[in-house]
Amino acid sequence: MTAKEWTNRLLGRGDVPEAAPSHIRRYMLRERLASIADDFPIEDEEGELAFSVDGKALRTMHTLIVRDTRGNDLYRIPERMLHLTTFMEIERGGGGTAATIRKTKVGTSRDRWTVTLADGKTLQFRGSVSDHEYRMEAGERRLAEVSKRWFRQPRTFGVAVAAGEDEALLLTIAAAADQMTR
Repeated sequence: MTAKEWTNRLLGRGDVPEAAPSHIRRYMLRERLASIADDFPIEDEEGELAFSVDGKALRTMHTLIVRDTRGNDLYRIPERMLHLTTFMEIERGGGGTAATIRKTKVGTSRDRWTVTLADGKTLQFRGSVSDHEYRMEAGERRLAEVSKRWFRQPRTFGVAVAAGEDEALLLTIAAAADQMTR
């Protein structure tokens, strides 16, 4: 199922090619992006390439790179971070830390996830990250929703991002959280 078919299904339109509401952008990702040794596309709700993940960089530069459609580096996850399960740093394409993701054990059955952005703001994950059914929130404001049940394809999940948010960063955070749960 393409991202466009997924959006139409969610909105109950069948295959009618109408535009999705402008306040939410939807993307389709694959699980375990970092384990793929080729470039990997991130499609938007229209089935068009929105971003790409450079998996070849894992062999040459030891870094997972998220790029825009023009090939500009937006965010990087260094290899030293790809194998950590308690925290991970996401770097800006031009250098510097963009976000730090931390997973903290709460009791025996739940994890609490916190993302600290470079500007000091924090995001919380609500739901099950390992099952790809969660929301990213800043206080009471929902920034993104991640769900695996939107697709029938194995190892595929969707990310719906609120308007005005840094879509590439939230997609990179979702990909990093996916890597940390493995």
